[in-house]
Amino acid sequence: MRILVAAPSATMCAVLSNAMRRLPESEVTACHSLAEAMAVPEPAFELMVVDRDLGSGPDWTWLAGLRERSVPAGRLIVIGTRVSRDEALALRDLGTGAFLLAPLDPSRLSERAQALLALPLVEETPEASETSETAETVEPDEEPRAEAA
Repeated sequence: MRILVAAPSATMCAVLSNAMRRLPESEVTACHSLAEAMAVPEPAFELMVVDRDLGSGPDWTWLAGLRERSVPAGRLIVIGTRVSRDEALALRDLGTGAFLLAPLDPSRLSERAQALLALPLVEETPEASETSETAETVEPDEEPRAEAA
């Protein structure tokens, strides 16, 4: 199974890579920048783990482009130290399966990755993106939640 790990910090990249190597038959590709992640020649990955600080800007356009190019919807884990409700909704809408709060427990990260991989793939269709829920229509029990790993 091919996994893309991307984090600007060499230490965080190593922690994420080691956690993903715990998964059976995993082949981890590690990147330290957004440009490096976008330049990976074979974009088909089963899972992607990305540090929220890999890209910059007021929105998640950089992450949406990387996710669409590299991994199916629902198979993206974003790591960070913070997330607002609006950011969590935006991340969910672009196909993020989980947002994990640092500091990370590598065992917990591996477990979360295995749980996402066990779920069936979500089919992406133009109609689905047009009818996706907005912040105003999210039911309280459907609110995206960050979890500590």
